Amino acid sequence: MKATRVCSIPGCDLVHEAQSYCRTHYSALRRHGSPYATGPVLGPTRTDRPCQAVGCDRPVGRSGARGWCYKYYVRWKVQGDPQKLGYVRGEDNPASQRIGKAHPLWVGDEASYSLLHQRIARERGKACESPCVTCGSKAADWAYDYTDPKPKTDERTGLLYSLDVARYRPMCKSCHKLHDLAHGEEVNSCG
Repeated sequence: MKATRVCSIPGCDLVHEAQSYCRTHYSALRRHGSPYATGPVLGPTRTDRPCQAVGCDRPVGRSGARGWCYKYYVRWKVQGDPQKLGYVRGEDNPASQRIGKAHPLWVGDEASYSLLHQRIARERGKACESPCVTCGSKAADWAYDYTDPKPKTDERTGLLYSLDVARYRPMCKSCHKLHDLAHGEEVNSCG
């Protein structure tokens, strides 16, 4: 039977891991440069190096963050460029101009039932901001009026819908259910 080697540090009876040290002392040697280092064994400390971003003298964090301080690492992570300034709000942001058909994720005639309802809310506002067209109480939903000659059918729910946002009317829950039942739609009892 092979004898078990132990750590070479006097007083340490732990099993040998590498270079004649146990796991604890070997980790201390790797991380701190000495197997006698005290305190918790932390990840590599790189705080002695300055950030590599142009004009930044902040220290690099413990994680290293690709050689950048936290600020420039987050810029790279979010925007793809550590030197690019942060998010520009309002009309000066070019992304704010890309709504509707100009947006790169625009799906046009392939819009789903739920995506179409988001489009209606964006273009016409929330239904709850209007009175119900049937009874006059506060509306809760945008209800399809069933006048589109070529309606689409939602693959998930089987409900009919139109891509034309003008073919929707604000209705309260009860009027919306009655309206859908009158047009042969099965109504979900949950709303």
